[in-house]
Amino acid sequence: MISYKPEDTAKVNEITEGTLQKIKRTSNPLTPAQTKEFQDAAHRTWDAIGGDIFECMATCDGKDINKVTMSRNDVIETVLDADHMVSHGHITDPVVKEFARSGSGNYDLKRKLLKETFTFKKYGM
Repeated sequence: MISYKPEDTAKVNEITEGTLQKIKRTSNPLTPAQTKEFQDAAHRTWDAIGGDIFECMATCDGKDINKVTMSRNDVIETVLDADHMVSHGHITDPVVKEFARSGSGNYDLKRKLLKETFTFKKYGM
Protein backbone atom coordinates (compact mmCIF):
# COMPACT_ATOMS: atom_id res chain seq x y z
CA MET A 1 0.00 0.00 0.00
CA ILE A 2 1.26 3.45 -0.93
CA SER A 3 0.71 6.25 1.52
CA TYR A 4 0.57 9.87 0.47
CA LYS A 5 1.31 12.96 2.47
CA PRO A 6 -1.00 15.98 2.18
CA GLU A 7 1.78 17.92 0.44
CA ASP A 8 1.91 15.22 -2.29
CA THR A 9 -1.75 15.86 -3.10
CA ALA A 10 -1.13 19.60 -3.23
CA LYS A 11 1.60 19.06 -5.82
CA VAL A 12 -0.81 17.23 -8.14
CA ASN A 13 -3.10 20.27 -8.22
CA GLU A 14 -0.26 22.77 -8.45
CA ILE A 15 0.26 24.75 -11.63
CA THR A 16 3.70 26.18 -12.19
CA GLU A 17 4.08 29.83 -13.09
CA GLY A 18 5.47 28.75 -16.48
CA THR A 19 2.35 26.71 -17.22
CA LEU A 20 0.15 29.61 -16.13
CA GLN A 21 1.97 31.96 -18.52
CA LYS A 22 1.61 29.39 -21.33
CA ILE A 23 -2.15 29.27 -20.72
CA LYS A 24 -2.36 33.05 -20.94
CA ARG A 25 -0.14 33.52 -24.01
CA THR A 26 -0.42 30.47 -26.19
CA SER A 27 -3.01 30.25 -28.92
CA ASN A 28 -3.91 26.72 -27.78
CA PRO A 29 -2.15 25.44 -24.67
CA LEU A 30 -4.36 22.35 -24.42
CA THR A 31 -3.57 18.86 -25.62
CA PRO A 32 -6.33 16.99 -27.50
CA ALA A 33 -7.26 15.17 -24.26
CA GLN A 34 -7.40 18.47 -22.36
CA THR A 35 -9.50 20.01 -25.12
CA LYS A 36 -11.97 17.13 -24.78
CA GLU A 37 -12.07 17.60 -21.00
CA PHE A 38 -12.74 21.34 -21.48
CA GLN A 39 -15.56 20.64 -23.95
CA ASP A 40 -17.06 17.87 -21.81
CA ALA A 41 -16.94 20.21 -18.80
CA ALA A 42 -18.87 22.79 -20.82
CA HIS A 43 -21.63 20.23 -21.47
CA ARG A 44 -21.75 19.26 -17.80
CA THR A 45 -21.91 22.93 -16.85
CA TRP A 46 -24.80 23.62 -19.22
CA ASP A 47 -26.61 20.52 -17.94
CA ALA A 48 -26.22 21.87 -14.39
CA ILE A 49 -27.25 25.50 -14.97
CA GLY A 50 -29.36 25.52 -18.16
CA GLY A 51 -32.66 24.62 -16.53
CA ASP A 52 -32.26 27.37 -13.92
CA ILE A 53 -31.41 29.88 -16.64
CA PHE A 54 -34.53 28.98 -18.62
CA GLU A 55 -36.69 29.06 -15.49
CA CYS A 56 -35.40 32.51 -14.63
CA MET A 57 -35.94 33.78 -18.18
CA ALA A 58 -39.48 32.37 -18.27
CA THR A 59 -40.36 33.89 -14.91
CA CYS A 60 -38.93 37.29 -15.77
CA ASP A 61 -40.64 37.38 -19.19
CA GLY A 62 -43.90 35.81 -17.99
CA LYS A 63 -43.56 33.00 -20.56
CA ASP A 64 -43.99 29.26 -20.53
CA ILE A 65 -40.58 27.69 -19.84
CA ASN A 66 -41.02 25.48 -22.92
CA LYS A 67 -41.20 28.56 -25.15
CA VAL A 68 -37.99 30.19 -23.90
CA THR A 69 -34.88 29.79 -26.05
CA MET A 70 -31.29 31.00 -26.07
CA SER A 71 -28.93 31.39 -28.98
CA ARG A 72 -25.79 29.30 -29.17
CA ASN A 73 -23.70 32.42 -28.51
CA ASP A 74 -25.69 33.20 -25.36
CA VAL A 75 -25.28 29.64 -24.11
CA ILE A 76 -21.52 29.85 -24.68
CA GLU A 77 -21.30 33.22 -22.90
CA THR A 78 -23.32 31.85 -19.98
CA VAL A 79 -21.17 28.73 -19.63
CA LEU A 80 -17.95 30.75 -19.74
CA ASP A 81 -19.21 33.42 -17.33
CA ALA A 82 -18.49 33.64 -13.60
CA ASP A 83 -16.37 30.49 -13.34
CA HIS A 84 -19.45 28.31 -13.93
CA MET A 85 -17.24 25.68 -15.60
CA VAL A 86 -14.93 25.56 -12.59
CA SER A 87 -17.92 25.21 -10.24
CA HIS A 88 -20.05 22.80 -12.27
CA GLY A 89 -17.79 21.18 -14.88
CA HIS A 90 -16.05 18.62 -12.64
CA ILE A 91 -12.69 19.41 -14.26
CA THR A 92 -9.86 17.21 -12.98
CA ASP A 93 -6.85 18.49 -14.95
CA PRO A 94 -5.38 21.61 -13.25
CA VAL A 95 -4.31 23.10 -16.60
CA VAL A 96 -7.85 22.77 -17.97
CA LYS A 97 -9.28 24.19 -14.74
CA GLU A 98 -7.04 27.25 -14.99
CA PHE A 99 -7.82 27.65 -18.70
CA ALA A 100 -11.56 27.51 -17.91
CA ARG A 101 -11.41 30.24 -15.25
CA SER A 102 -12.99 33.57 -16.19
CA GLY A 103 -10.26 36.00 -17.15
CA SER A 104 -7.73 33.25 -17.82
CA GLY A 105 -6.70 31.75 -21.11
CA ASN A 106 -7.48 32.86 -24.63
CA TYR A 107 -11.14 33.93 -24.68
CA ASP A 108 -11.45 33.69 -28.47
CA LEU A 109 -10.08 30.13 -28.34
CA LYS A 110 -12.55 29.22 -25.59
CA ARG A 111 -15.42 30.50 -27.74
CA LYS A 112 -14.11 28.60 -30.77
CA LEU A 113 -13.86 25.35 -28.81
CA LEU A 114 -17.36 25.80 -27.44
CA LYS A 115 -18.80 26.58 -30.87
CA GLU A 116 -17.57 23.11 -31.80
CA THR A 117 -19.22 21.79 -28.62
CA PHE A 118 -22.60 23.55 -28.76
CA THR A 119 -23.68 22.89 -32.33
CA PHE A 120 -27.35 23.96 -32.30
CA LYS A 121 -28.31 27.52 -33.26
CA LYS A 122 -30.91 27.69 -30.46
CA TYR A 123 -31.31 25.93 -27.13
CA GLY A 124 -34.47 25.43 -25.10
CA MET A 125 -36.29 23.03 -22.79
